[in-house]
Amino acid sequence: MKQLLHEPLMHFLLIGGLLFGLFSLRGNQTPGEASNRIHITAGEIEQMLATFVGQRLRPPSEEEMKGLISARVQEEVLYREALGMGLDRDDTIVRRRLAQKLEFLMEDLSELGSPTDAELIAFLNEHGDRYQVPGRLSFEHIYFSVGQRGKRAEQDAKNDLARLRAGAPAAAVNQMGDAFLLEYVYKQSAREEIEKVFGPGFAGELAKLPLREWQGPIASGYGVHLVRVEEHEMSHASGLESVREQVKRDWLDARRSQLKEAAIKKLRERYEVVIDDKSLRAAVLAPSEVGSGSER
Repeated sequence: MKQLLHEPLMHFLLIGGLLFGLFSLRGNQTPGEASNRIHITAGEIEQMLATFVGQRLRPPSEEEMKGLISARVQEEVLYREALGMGLDRDDTIVRRRLAQKLEFLMEDLSELGSPTDAELIAFLNEHGDRYQVPGRLSFEHIYFSVGQRGKRAEQDAKNDLARLRAGAPAAAVNQMGDAFLLEYVYKQSAREEIEKVFGPGFAGELAKLPLREWQGPIASGYGVHLVRVEEHEMSHASGLESVREQVKRDWLDARRSQLKEAAIKKLRERYEVVIDDKSLRAAVLAPSEVGSGSER
């Protein structure tokens, strides 16, 4: 029984039952039966004081404090009278705000504690794509400008590739190709970063190349390139220790969401939902009828 009382879902359900009871009690009261006593608590006074100091950077005078309390009393009087007149009914903004406040209350009351390693590992395995370490490439390239060379760019690249494979000295590499505005050497670059620089598909072509050999020509958004891939680190799953805090936050968010949905589902079971089918069908048909009418 004690263990059951510590379950977050049980907290939600108890709060839901309490609120339901309060709403029912309020629904049975008439405005005259409602309490006409306004009690400004110590907590409210402390909150007024903290807000004033935070805004003015000084404590309020006695008159200013009386003014704050007077404003709070006026707000409460108007609030109660508005409720008594039913001004909160059929107001979409008020309804939405109250629903949000109850959702926030449910989230604040969720004492989830810390997940076990077994729970974190199970969550990591289930959502492995979120924590995948992206593949990275280290490479250098020689650029041949289509804008400058036109149709000769690809053939010039092939000719220089033949020279490199025949054993051209390293110094000759600097004399090949055309000037490139960006880098000639990239270290440990993620495939997404390479695609942003060179265009779609470029990183995928590099991933197919053998290591430490000049290859090409490979087309990019700029022209064509000869490429020498130095290192290719494949994409792989993360271990728990490297992403523990992120997995823990995601597990808590998911668990909190599950518990809130379960609590709301339980609260909904208290109500009978009746929908006007005729109006619903009319609302569903309305857009197509409007569209067909505009085409005539």
